[in-house]
Amino acid sequence: MPQEQTDLQIEILRLLDEQQTLKIRDLADAIDESAVSIDIECYNLCEQDLIQHLGKGRYQLTDHRNDNSVVANPRGSADDCDKEY
Repeated sequence: MPQEQTDLQIEILRLLDEQQTLKIRDLADAIDESAVSIDIECYNLCEQDLIQHLGKGRYQLTDHRNDNSVVANPRGSADDCDKEY
C-alpha cells in the first residue's frame, strides 16, 4: 500500500531533486531542521525506495523515481535501506 509523505519528506525529496546529491547536514541547514530529524526521514524515504544512501551521510533520489511525480505527488513502496556509519 502506498504511503503518503510528510511535509518534511516532501521537502527532502524536492531538495534532492534540485541538487541531485546532498549530505544530511546540508539538508538540515536548508530545511532548518535538526540533523537527527533529517536522518530519520531520509531513512524512512530510503525504506520506501524513494532515495538511496550513498555512504558518509549522502543521499540521492533513486532510479525508481523516473519523473517528477514523486516530488509532485509523493508516494512510495517499502524496501531495504543500508546505512553505513
